[in-house]
Amino acid sequence: MSTILSIDIGSNTVKIAAGEFKKSNLTIQKVISAITPEYSMEKGRIKNQSALVELISDAMKNHNIKASHAALTINAVGAVVRDIDLPNGKPKELEAMIRNEMIRNYHVDPADVIQFKAVDSFVNESGSSMITYRVVALDSDLVEEYHEFAKNLPFKSIAMDINMNSIDKLLQLCSNVNGTDIKEKTFLFMDFGGKVTSVYLHSGGKQRFFRQMELGSDEIEKRIGDIALIQPSEVKKSKESGYNYFSQDPSNEKYFSVLKPFFYELTDELRTILRFYTTRYKAGGVDQIFLFGSGSQMEGLPEYLESNLSLPAERIHSLGNISGTLSEQDMLTHMNAFGAMIRTV
Repeated sequence: MSTILSIDIGSNTVKIAAGEFKKSNLTIQKVISAITPEYSMEKGRIKNQSALVELISDAMKNHNIKASHAALTINAVGAVVRDIDLPNGKPKELEAMIRNEMIRNYHVDPADVIQFKAVDSFVNESGSSMITYRVVALDSDLVEEYHEFAKNLPFKSIAMDINMNSIDKLLQLCSNVNGTDIKEKTFLFMDFGGKVTSVYLHSGGKQRFFRQMELGSDEIEKRIGDIALIQPSEVKKSKESGYNYFSQDPSNEKYFSVLKPFFYELTDELRTILRFYTTRYKAGGVDQIFLFGSGSQMEGLPEYLESNLSLPAERIHSLGNISGTLSEQDMLTHMNAFGAMIRTV
């Protein structure tokens, strides 16, 4: 199996991973993080293709990476994601049923690109066999932008994925996270990014629920900068150096009071997700929270979530079936890129 280059374009950084996927094992050879060129991305949309192509080409040259195959994963902000229960059917009939369901009940644009996959099966009250499909409706212009971008990248072939599916594949592959078996209990995986936070509920070895919130760690820099008259760049430096903005210590009171509405909004959204999950699936509670994403590195975040949600929370530092010399920071920031590699070429 040749080296695959995986690319995850974020609002603040472009994450690149090089590695091989073979026999249910993922070997990571190299990881790279580069600052996303200014004004090249806006709410998940590409605004400057040439700057991003140049960045990726330079990264390959500077790190001596040779790869003919690549995987590109995107956040797809604003995508409509729904679970639809339908009887089994022929592929063309099934596609038509799902498209009609999304247009009629969820009011997606008829021009949207719709992708789906079976995630569960059950027998309904009348005794009929049903299948649950996870359906994603993507803006056709966004998909076209990324197709055009992919054409300009220096690869023989390039596959496209969305982060939700990348993480699903990654967690299906992994036997454990931080040494904890994830095939039995229920876990909330939270990708705390700069602009967007994605939440995945994983139960019994399957991704049961996904939700995206337009809340990210960049909001901390903005709110403190706006009210305390501190440059966002200075707040960013303090975040990266380990300052605990979640602390209610008297020395942090001026910052905590500014950020309290944001923290409350974040935890309220998470409580709503937890309640919806238990109601929708008539399931028990979540057993643990696992954190990843650039914002998850913030000092005090796991402890804050534990205290407010009464659930153990920890950052991801290891994944089963993943090998390579990886730091905790590599693991936290590159999980979407790792998941996009899981395919054959």
